[in-house]
Amino acid sequence: VGEEIEVLNKLFLNQNDYDFEKKWRINGVDFKTWNDLESYSLPLTDLLIIDPFILKNKDTDTDTIDLNLIQYLNVLCKYSFTKANIIIVTNPRTSDYEYDAIKQKILNSLTEVLGKRPKITLILTYREHDRCILTNYKRVYSGDTFNFWNNRRQKITNGREISYSSLAKRENHDLAIALIADVQETINFLNENNPEYIQGDKVSNF
Repeated sequence: VGEEIEVLNKLFLNQNDYDFEKKWRINGVDFKTWNDLESYSLPLTDLLIIDPFILKNKDTDTDTIDLNLIQYLNVLCKYSFTKANIIIVTNPRTSDYEYDAIKQKILNSLTEVLGKRPKITLILTYREHDRCILTNYKRVYSGDTFNFWNNRRQKITNGREISYSSLAKRENHDLAIALIADVQETINFLNENNPEYIQGDKVSNF
């Protein structure tokens, strides 16, 4: 109460321009770590991650999970303080983590950030090729993956930019609804044909 205008203003990603889009160059002047995006985080209850390569590279020298997925989840959930539902849609051929292992990593980190244990679901499919993240208020786009840096802080992605799109813009909102419908179609297919490819809590408001 009393923060309504401040929160609503955050739906404009460039507030002075009343803009619904914001882009950063990876390793650019204003985006060298995930923490640089913290001021653009909003409360959320649900988070959908689609990236065929998000769970790839489990190796002592090149492990990208802690410095990418886990750190970015912490940033995205920074102001949520609620039991969030995390859904990860990825390709089983490029996944180096089993569900229990990635669940434990997320729980160890996000339970402290949120103050509550999140619900976590892993969906394994060959049908998704996008690299995007959807929250209650925005959609995040990437190039080839969200694995941007290795544990030596060196850029490993071939992508150039990351971009935010506010769902306060009708066009972005409609595209988000279509995305959810596409993922639901994949879930329905897996439930009928490969139910073991849907693992975890299976909870989402989306």
